[in-house]
Amino acid sequence: MKRFLPPLKAFTLVELLMTILLFAIIVMAIYTVLNLANAYYPVDMGLLDLQQQSRQAMEWITREARQSSSKASNITITTISSDVDSITFTTPTKSGVYYYLNGSTLMREYPSGTTRIVARDIARLKFTRADDVPNKTAILTIDIRAAKTILRKPLTIQIIEKVRVRNEN
Repeated sequence: MKRFLPPLKAFTLVELLMTILLFAIIVMAIYTVLNLANAYYPVDMGLLDLQQQSRQAMEWITREARQSSSKASNITITTISSDVDSITFTTPTKSGVYYYLNGSTLMREYPSGTTRIVARDIARLKFTRADDVPNKTAILTIDIRAAKTILRKPLTIQIIEKVRVRNEN
């Protein structure tokens, strides 16, 4: 008596090679996406850090400068170089608030001799004062540029803000 066995089911060599090829394509695609993400992540994080540093610096300076008096004697801008100024101003509660660059670090000094780091990687700090004669106030223009290089790619953020000095004393 002959027994009939069902035919064995298996993959052919062509099917097996096609499966390996598809798997290799999928793995290479995933590797490419992860490799690109790994290359852009440090640059994006560096750009985010520059934005945060420059915004924090601008917020600190504008908050205090807005409170200063519009008298010319209460705001002193000193030009250090073509890209760097320092500023000293007086508010109703503080006298001699001083912002300056120490290398690429923006520093705040108040009271005298007490310094605090406001931001790092600052490449430009410029101040311009213009008197608004009809309104008897001063307008202070603050120009901050932060810059650094990450993975041989230069990153730069620039913020310019105009502040109307509030106190008229």
